[in-house]
Amino acid sequence: MEFSADIIAKLPKLEIFSDFTEHTEDNERILKKICLALEVRDFSKGEVIINEGDLGDTLYILHTGSVQVKRNTPGNEQFAVVNLSAEQNVFFGEVALIDSDRRSASVVAL
Repeated sequence: MEFSADIIAKLPKLEIFSDFTEHTEDNERILKKICLALEVRDFSKGEVIINEGDLGDTLYILHTGSVQVKRNTPGNEQFAVVNLSAEQNVFFGEVALIDSDRRSASVVAL
């Protein structure tokens, strides 16, 4: 993916990239490299981004819009855990990615 200025500006606002908040040439170079490794994906309202129980291999950064995180009860009924918006500078999907584990929740585009 070709990087854009708005994505580069967003990355240091995320906790995982907070070490790059200082505007230096090195930080800018690193952020550009990170952007080149990103894949931009659009999701429609109601589209499932992550399914609880699936194997996780992707970290998601919420660049625009909002999502709802849902979990299953022991009776297999879904309930909303939290709504997240891009303005909150959030990412999700990291736990299963780091632990090579199954997704602990579902995430749906709002």
